[in-house]
Amino acid sequence: MNSIWSVKETENDGNVQFKKPSTVSEQVDFTLMMMNMSDTSAVDLFNAAAEGSTLSVDQPLLPTRQNVEEISAYMEDQINDAFKRAGISTDEAVTFTVGSDGSLKVTGDRDDIGEIQELFENNTDLSDKMKTFIGLASEMPKFERAIEFQIKYENADSKKEIDALLKEYADLFDGKEHYDSTFAFDSGKMDIETTFTA
Repeated sequence: MNSIWSVKETENDGNVQFKKPSTVSEQVDFTLMMMNMSDTSAVDLFNAAAEGSTLSVDQPLLPTRQNVEEISAYMEDQINDAFKRAGISTDEAVTFTVGSDGSLKVTGDRDDIGEIQELFENNTDLSDKMKTFIGLASEMPKFERAIEFQIKYENADSKKEIDALLKEYADLFDGKEHYDSTFAFDSGKMDIETTFTA
């Protein structure tokens, strides 16, 4: 089956050779790299998604690690700028969640938490971007695990291997949520922690 290939440039004459990645990890990395090749930046696609539109059906914003890291840095700049303009300190942590009603909730052990919640409520653009970012980044661990499963499935040589993979990755197919991500903004930086429950 082995259908995932990488491109490697030879050192001597500059000609391109095709070399099959030797490990699942290399195949995953290559697949994610190919998914990140786009004429449009991740931030541009993200802003279009946050506004409720897409630039192109051919260029979806995928929850790859690279995209999440680029957008995380962008959101750091956006939040730092909003806090600075409002005279709010970035020294103490705040945590973001999206409520069941789709609203952005801001919590934290600080005296001005109400002021920060109000800042996001009064800035729908920033709030929408934060909710879109949370949605995208929350999908990243499951997305990466699904890519890993797909590659291992393609490489499987027997029904026994396939059955073992279906058992190992059963969480992808049971319709339950197995990832819990926490989104914090602390000392001017975004911090995402994700826990997996089998």
